[in-house]
Amino acid sequence: MKKRVLVTGGAGFIGSFLCESLIKKGHYVICCDNFYTGNKENLKIFTIIKILSYYVMM
Repeated sequence: MKKRVLVTGGAGFIGSFLCESLIKKGHYVICCDNFYTGNKENLKIFTIIKILSYYVMM
């Protein structure tokens, strides 16, 4: 069964490998990252449908 999975920090070193592993297992992966330490280069191997930009007030 194909699951929808949310990975926070998916553009980081560990998160990008987790995303890759989940995709290889056939899951639909949603990556959420603020790119503070993550890097868009880590996501180049994936098919990216859309990159969204949001601001969060704290």
